[in-house]
Amino acid sequence: GDSIAAGTRLLQLDIREAETEYQKLLDEKEIRQQQLLQQRLNDETYLANMQTNIEISQMEFNRLQSELLNERHLDSIGSGTTEKVRQCEMAVTTARLKLEQSQEQLRREREIRQSGLRVSELQFNIFLEQLEASRKRLDEAYMPAPQSGTVTFINDSKGALVSAGSHIATLSDLSSFKINAQVGENLAENLETGKDVIIKIGKETLKGKISNIGAKSEGGNIAFDISLEEPSHPKLRHGLRAD
Repeated sequence: GDSIAAGTRLLQLDIREAETEYQKLLDEKEIRQQQLLQQRLNDETYLANMQTNIEISQMEFNRLQSELLNERHLDSIGSGTTEKVRQCEMAVTTARLKLEQSQEQLRREREIRQSGLRVSELQFNIFLEQLEASRKRLDEAYMPAPQSGTVTFINDSKGALVSAGSHIATLSDLSSFKINAQVGENLAENLETGKDVIIKIGKETLKGKISNIGAKSEGGNIAFDISLEEPSHPKLRHGLRAD
C-alpha cells in the first residue's frame, strides 16, 4: 500500500557474489586493454622496422643502378669491361627482386596484422558487452523501483533465495485503471472487441469498451479486458469488484 518514487529501493539483497564477479571483470578489462595496446604497439614497431629496411633496400638499389650506368658509360668509351657491366646488371637485378619481395612481404604483413587487430578489438567489444550486462545485473540487484507507484505486493521472506526472473514485488500505477472481467460461456456470443460496456460501482455508472477477449474458457468462464473512458475516475481502486 505504500506509494513510492522511482528509484526507491524495494528490497535488501545479498549481492556480495555479484559485486565480486563485477570487480573481477573490471580487473580483466584493465588487462585486456593493456594487451590490446601492447598488440597495437608491437604491430606498429614491427611494420615500421620493415618499412625502414625497405627504404634502405631502395637506397641500395638506387646506388647499384647508378653504378651500372657508370660502368656502361665507361664500357662505351673503352675504359670499362663487359664483365664488370654484367656483374653490375646482376647486382641490380638481385637488389630489385629483393626490394620487390620486401615490399610484397610488408603488404601481406600489414593485412595480417590489421586482421589480427580487428579480431582482438571485436573480442574486446564482446567482453565490454558482457561487462555492461554484469553492471546492469548488479544495479538491478539493488532493487530500485522502475517507476513511481504503489506497492501492491512484495516478497519480504528473510533468507529466501531469489533467482533471476523471480517475482519479488508488484508496483502498480494506480492513477489509471482497466477492468479484467469474466462472463459465463453461455454469454460468450455477446462478446466482441470494441463493444460498449457499462460498469456499475455503487451508484456510479462508468462506460468502456471491450479491448481484448481471452482465447479459451477457464472454469466455464470467458475472460476479457475493458478499456475505460475515464481510467482515472476517483471511484476506481485496485482489486475493486464491479458489476
